[in-house]
Amino acid sequence: TYNDATGEYEVAEITFIGAEWVNMFLDEIDTTSSLSITNVTVDTFRAWILEGMQKFAGTLNTMWTDLSDFQDSGGKAIHYHGEADPNIPAISSVVNQEQVHRVMFPSLNYTGGVTRLHDFHRLYLVPGAAHCTPSAANGPYPQTILRSIIDWVEQDIVPITLNATILQGNRKGQSQPLCTFPLRPMWRDNST
Repeated sequence: TYNDATGEYEVAEITFIGAEWVNMFLDEIDTTSSLSITNVTVDTFRAWILEGMQKFAGTLNTMWTDLSDFQDSGGKAIHYHGEADPNIPAISSVVNQEQVHRVMFPSLNYTGGVTRLHDFHRLYLVPGAAHCTPSAANGPYPQTILRSIIDWVEQDIVPITLNATILQGNRKGQSQPLCTFPLRPMWRDNST
């Protein structure tokens, strides 16, 4: 973050999960004590990012774009990503989805490639949801993913939408269908 008053870049607030990640994965310390992140410099923060990329690039990224073996074996995947995820930007899932359809179906146009990809792999973006849970963002959380995947595999019932329920906040209990990407929900008024 750039500080206009000092004219320098500063490290934005690091969440506890960031400190735990440095402890457990970079420093390989299994401890319940939290890393002190007071006075962390931009250089230290940058070094952590680079070290993490070098150590874990192969496991932290969705870089595998040829899912032919998965498709050929009859695999089905439901992939969802919270758009308020503070840890992993939702665009990374979108980019991966688009790369997969370009690699696997290069002779097809966008619509054709996405249609073929949707035969076995579907992405759902979850507006307002954070990382793996509804978290503080109060977004809806998919409730019936296992049922959806079982129905898709065993009965060929394609999950066009996923049922998501808001689990906390002012709209707790409200259900919202999640569209298969690239479809997006439509804003109607202040209540939907």
